[in-house]
Amino acid sequence: MKPIEIRPHARRQMKERQVSEDLVKEVLSRPDQVVDSYGGRKVAQSVVERLGKRFLIRIIYEEKEWELKAITVYLTTKVEKYWR
Repeated sequence: MKPIEIRPHARRQMKERQVSEDLVKEVLSRPDQVVDSYGGRKVAQSVVERLGKRFLIRIIYEEKEWELKAITVYLTTKVEKYWR
């Protein structure tokens, strides 16, 4: 597995949304699904449960030859909207 860099914007979002660094690294390492995004970026996503509710964690990232860069991290309840 490539090293993972979490960019400052993603770190702010993680703090606001109470998403742990361990969860971000776990999803990037073993996502339930990866979909293409704009500008050559990709989205790693996995279904997680919090407080009895189902969420989709989505991590927009760039894959470089030597590392993965987490750009954006967020949770959504709209699993069906984003699941491919």
